[in-house]
Amino acid sequence: MSNSKEANIFTTGQVAKICQVAPRTVTKWFDSGQLKGYRIPGSQDRRIPHKSLVTFLTDNGMPLGELSNDTEVRILLIGDQTELVGLLNAQNQSIKTQMVLTTFEAGIAAVRFDPHCVVLDACTTQSNTRSIIQGLRRILSENCPVVGIIGEDAEDTLQDLFDESFRTPFDNNLISTRVVTLANQFSSKR
Repeated sequence: MSNSKEANIFTTGQVAKICQVAPRTVTKWFDSGQLKGYRIPGSQDRRIPHKSLVTFLTDNGMPLGELSNDTEVRILLIGDQTELVGLLNAQNQSIKTQMVLTTFEAGIAAVRFDPHCVVLDACTTQSNTRSIIQGLRRILSENCPVVGIIGEDAEDTLQDLFDESFRTPFDNNLISTRVVTLANQFSSKR
């Protein structure tokens, strides 16, 4: 199964295969309102969003099957934080990280990667940190936490741009634990 956003919409046949039931059973769940989704205009075809399917399966005590692979937590790191990437990946196998170095890459990654948490190294973005954060807030899912890594000598107003911030030097283990906690909290609310 692809992790693209387009693959997060399922037909009744796909849901039937995942749930190991007949397609007619899925249609009954849909028509009774137990399974949320929508009909394609001008058609009787039904479509079920990923989130609705996961909620339905969880609420009814059914196994997630192949959908369990889609529950990874995605963390976007902006700036050179190679050591932090290693620590995040070592913490939990359901964490996927992506590190970008430029503002342009950050914008693209925010859309395509759809992160549950963003870590921005303000030490490397320096003068345009404010504009980067404003741009990210327009792109990111609502309430996606943005964690800042700021220098010792950074102005205090910079700290106010982030949901949480850490001043250098910082403990990589501490920040990685906190970032994972924030990402998990956000991903469970989506």
